Amino acid sequence: MIKKISYTILIIGCILITVGYFRYNPTVVVNKVVPNTAEAVVRVNLRAIEYSVVTDIISHPFSYFNSKKSTSSSSAKVKKIGLLDQVEIPADLFFYTNDQNFKGVWVSSAIKIKEKKTLIKFFEQEGLKQKIHQNFSYYESKNIVYVLLEDNLKVLIKLKKVENIEIKLAAVLNVKEYLTDEDLIIQKIRESEGLLTLATKQDDFFEIKIDKQVLNLTGVIGELNNIFLPHQTRFKAGKMAHVTGKLKMGFISNLIEKSNKESFKKLTTMSLDSLSTSWNGGFELNLHRFKEEIDTIVTYEYDDDFNKVEKKSVQKKINPNVSLYLYKTDTFYRYLTSKKAIKIIDSKRVFTMNPLFTTFINEDKLGVLLYSSKEPLKKVSNANDKFTLFFNVEEYNKVNRGIYNIPNKYFRLIENIKANVTSQNCVTIEISLKNKTQNFMYQFLK
Repeated sequence: MIKKISYTILIIGCILITVGYFRYNPTVVVNKVVPNTAEAVVRVNLRAIEYSVVTDIISHPFSYFNSKKSTSSSSAKVKKIGLLDQVEIPADLFFYTNDQNFKGVWVSSAIKIKEKKTLIKFFEQEGLKQKIHQNFSYYESKNIVYVLLEDNLKVLIKLKKVENIEIKLAAVLNVKEYLTDEDLIIQKIRESEGLLTLATKQDDFFEIKIDKQVLNLTGVIGELNNIFLPHQTRFKAGKMAHVTGKLKMGFISNLIEKSNKESFKKLTTMSLDSLSTSWNGGFELNLHRFKEEIDTIVTYEYDDDFNKVEKKSVQKKINPNVSLYLYKTDTFYRYLTSKKAIKIIDSKRVFTMNPLFTTFINEDKLGVLLYSSKEPLKKVSNANDKFTLFFNVEEYNKVNRGIYNIPNKYFRLIENIKANVTSQNCVTIEISLKNKTQNFMYQFLK
């Protein structure tokens, strides 16, 4: 009897291992999936995402049970049609784009439809109207376009407002040649074990992995898209947040649209192009803490005899103890002065363009320091990589931040965020969660 039970358990175990192996180690199919015109490709490894959640459920089963029982009122609700129930979830989902045909839009690979009529009911349920173009139909929301091609569904994600979306839809249909296994961009994606992978023809490569309660993004920035220059810090890192680096200002300035530059000039009277040419791109931002400040506001009223009466009121505000150091050329401070962005108030030089809190400004041989606190900064001499970021989110969430609060439920889950770009253009971003009992993926999806 014991032998039979042992053999039965062994056979079941072998079956589970075999099924699991083929399910969670599928062959990456790229045949006629990504057009050869694609300049950037994202692979979403859906099987790896599923495996990450399943293994965590097995490791911590009791943390996934919800003791709250559903009420009769909730059970009586009409069940809505779900999009994921109407399609076959593939092992991998690809998104691609290029500047010629799909600028500002990412196009998905084809997704098999289970029942087309029910899928159409889903779109109607969501208030989306059917539109016909050539030999296909599509449904458009604010940021997403769903395209029905026979028994397949394609999804277009719009990163900005797109005019004449039909032109881009026609480009989706007119694909004749595709990337193959021999293409370098596909080779990188196939070899990656990340949950999400991005590769471009400009040699950029990034992948996201999850190690228990930590999300890791690693990769390399290609020289064409690299916005960072070598940099050296001057001041000690802040307790809550510290960001330092040096940017290619010409590259950044070209990324900003002309309309945004004009809006900035109308608001501040300053030109972004002039600022970028007078600033060399080096910066250090430190957030030390938040502090409560009391301001006395003096107003005047007139009594019945038209005598001026002074009235004082006290206003409490929460302001950050923050400092920003900008490395410059010789013209930067002079440009700020010419635009009347600096005034002398109580023998202190004040930067007047910040409406939120009083910002003092000082100049030295290397740059300009803007700060909110009169406390002196501790100087250091430390050679860092091209870019460094540290944000103690848990410490930030503990204190009263007033109007500087970030109202986001996911933000409250995070313990800290770290980011780094090395001199070899290697990128590392690490997001750690406070809850150490559940997988990162599950905490963000639940």
